[in-house]
Amino acid sequence: MHQAYDRRQSFVVALDNDPAGQRGWMKACNETVDWNSFKISPDSPKGKDWNDDLIALVHRLHLPKSQQSSYLRL
Repeated sequence: MHQAYDRRQSFVVALDNDPAGQRGWMKACNETVDWNSFKISPDSPKGKDWNDDLIALVHRLHLPKSQQSSYLRL
């Protein structure tokens, strides 16, 4: 994060929707609280992890509406 901040670059950190992922977000937020113009967004997957969300999205995009109800909605 320091290198991206120094270079004014952006990046994405994808953490799972579980206790370890929540701890990771808190640590990142705490370590960057004093960084001017640096923002961390606490975005997390709707399912267990990002792969589950991507799989659900693919199913939603490729199935008729009548079959979508049995899959996770984003």
